[in-house]
Amino acid sequence: MPNRGEQVNEVKEGGDIMQTRRGIGFVAALIVGMAFLPTPAKAVCTQTIYAEEAYTDGSTARVFGHVTTGDQFSYFAQSNNAFFANLIFAAVASHNRLYITGGAQNCPTTGTFRDIGNILEIYQNP
Repeated sequence: MPNRGEQVNEVKEGGDIMQTRRGIGFVAALIVGMAFLPTPAKAVCTQTIYAEEAYTDGSTARVFGHVTTGDQFSYFAQSNNAFFANLIFAAVASHNRLYITGGAQNCPTTGTFRDIGNILEIYQNP
């Protein structure tokens, strides 16, 4: 039995241990719960075109092209990236094929001008 004025540390220490265990359990449950949340898929549009025209206003480069020469529609994509712009203009000068992945939610299937979106990846194939 403690003397008068002495604290009983057993209760305090036991309470701290329980709070720590509850905290660890809460964090563990939170981590496990987050593992089961769905992660959104990033929708993109990937298209292969023959680069026919390019345009720039000094900050944005835009490329226009067809999948085949008989197409009555054009795909286009744009970028503010200087490296992409150089690749676009080189492809147009040589009328090369470009594989473009753009940020459009899906590849458009109707319309005269079909927007691939902002260029995420581009590959030139002579």
